[in-house]
Amino acid sequence: MSVDNEEAAEIINNLRNERDTLLEKIRSLMIRLEHAERRQQNSSLMMLYDEVTGLPNHHKMDRDIGSMLWDFFKLPKPPKISVLLIKLDENFNHVRQAFNPDVFNNILSTLAERLKLMLDTRGLLYHPRLDEFAVFIFDSISDHDLAGLAYDIRDNISGTIDNQVYRVKVGCNIGIASFPEDGLNKRMLLSSADIALSYAVGRGADVVFFSEDMRQKVIGNLEMQNDLLSAIEVKTLFELSENFTLYFQPIITVDNIVEDGINCEDFKAEVLIRWKDPNRGSVLPRNLIEVAEETGLILPIGRWLLKASMMKLSEWRREYFNLKLSINISPRQFFNRGFTEELRVILNETGVRADDIYLEITESCLFNDQDYASEEIKKLSDMGFKITLDDFGTGYSSLGYLNKFKTDTVKIDKIFIEGLSEEGKKRELIKSIVKIGHELDLDVVFEGIEELEQLKEAYSLGCRTFQGYFFSRPLPVEEFEQFMNGCKENYIAFPD
Repeated sequence: MSVDNEEAAEIINNLRNERDTLLEKIRSLMIRLEHAERRQQNSSLMMLYDEVTGLPNHHKMDRDIGSMLWDFFKLPKPPKISVLLIKLDENFNHVRQAFNPDVFNNILSTLAERLKLMLDTRGLLYHPRLDEFAVFIFDSISDHDLAGLAYDIRDNISGTIDNQVYRVKVGCNIGIASFPEDGLNKRMLLSSADIALSYAVGRGADVVFFSEDMRQKVIGNLEMQNDLLSAIEVKTLFELSENFTLYFQPIITVDNIVEDGINCEDFKAEVLIRWKDPNRGSVLPRNLIEVAEETGLILPIGRWLLKASMMKLSEWRREYFNLKLSINISPRQFFNRGFTEELRVILNETGVRADDIYLEITESCLFNDQDYASEEIKKLSDMGFKITLDDFGTGYSSLGYLNKFKTDTVKIDKIFIEGLSEEGKKRELIKSIVKIGHELDLDVVFEGIEELEQLKEAYSLGCRTFQGYFFSRPLPVEEFEQFMNGCKENYIAFPD
């Protein structure tokens, strides 16, 4: 069979077209594969870097630090590596809630850029969580220099940020831990830094270095939480009374001070709680409340305390008809939406009058949510309860807030007792608090009175109501009854 030139040319042309089509398909496939690879690379990068700040995130931090610590651990003499965990304060969360995402992201990026510029090559900067940064320092610098760096970071973050509408300030707390002394692997090192950071946040400290006793306290608190949970896993008030005990510390309103004693005008008592733990013995209120507050167990414990206190007051009504009780209310209780109704039920069950009960709240209750706090205090006051502002002067409050919130009593913290006899700012402040308190028709209670001279000094400044070991330590029921029986003539003799 023969093929002429024209037919051969057509065959060759068809083959070329098929080849070109195949090449085009191959080229198109290569481009698609390249794009897919780039997308995968970009996706991998997005998995490792924060999209707002561009900083490596917690995935990248875990990968980097785990690898580096393993390499360093194998060295005969591992170098010191320090991690600084930086947590932005509550104002940062307020900013996040107040601004639209674009403005918030701009503020977050500004903070990240400040840290990048400040640190330069001094350390590796990560952004593991929305409100946290982490810095790793690989130079074996002293704790003194580390602290200096941490305070520089704090100052850098807390500088004012200007945007188109607002000027914003954000604070921070910093926890520090170092390899190898605070952790030989990634998990332990980051855990140590996190514990130090928790201490800084919990105590309002700017910078805290990790120490092993912090970890032991965390472990101890976890064990206490477990035991405390077992103690309240019961149904009845009687069963709870097997685990918890009421103590009462007298609060005395003084009419006048005479040569050998005190003529008293009024008696109240602050109710305190002790946990009777089989292994620890009697657990003090501050230790119990700290753990209970952290875990939320304060709600059932606080409910028991309220009901048991009012039941006891109901029993005492005939014997000590003028006695009033002051009961501490935790922030969790105060902000629990069913709190006022819970109190209403307990009043009905015990038959106690609300105006015989002072509810002690701390400054933090007022300032976490001022609108809610003001509304809640009004509800409680309308029910008849008296409101006491506890530990006045140790936190956020100013004299102006005494008028803003409907309180009946102010407790001046015992820290003011030191140096009270000396002329100076502290003495003038106490005089001002007492004067303004009385002008607002508030009772002013001075806590921490331990000596007669302290009592006389506070009395001379216009204070008339006192609490402290000078009168009595917190007493169990039987001993408190003995104390009250000894004061039936409204007179307390000075101890010999």
